[in-house]
Amino acid sequence: MARALLIHNPSAARTDPRVVDTVSRIFAAQGWDLEVAGTTRKASVLLTEGVGDFNVPNNATRSLAWNVGPIPHLAPIWDPSPILEPITGPVTANIDSETTAAFYQFVPAGIPGIPVTQGCEFELNGHFCAQVAPAARLQRALFLRSAVDDPVPTIVDPLTLSP
Repeated sequence: MARALLIHNPSAARTDPRVVDTVSRIFAAQGWDLEVAGTTRKASVLLTEGVGDFNVPNNATRSLAWNVGPIPHLAPIWDPSPILEPITGPVTANIDSETTAAFYQFVPAGIPGIPVTQGCEFELNGHFCAQVAPAARLQRALFLRSAVDDPVPTIVDPLTLSP
């Protein structure tokens, strides 16, 4: 079983002691080494963002992606960041032979010039779009399932998958 870390809400690090501990270890180690059952390995990371997040500024999420990696930005790229390198998916073992990592964006309604992620047509806050969109739920489920079933997790662009 691979080690997987799913980060949607970086602001949770301020209030949830489990997240505080994990994020602190990531920053302290300048990497993603996590100990599980007496062994230490890097954890694969899926970091998601809702464009136009009212709760967590997008720059904070992108800064986290840069600081723990940098983690590459999985296409499609709706709101580019100059500090994250683009990558196309599906992504497996893109950090090293045992580790996968990607940053991915979901788009709510009301962002000019960017198509809305299906399922977020009535959601104006990117924060919740990245949680409730069927594509976001599918992406998380596939990532975590692959961490259990495969030697190295896979991160997909869920918009390319059939509903």
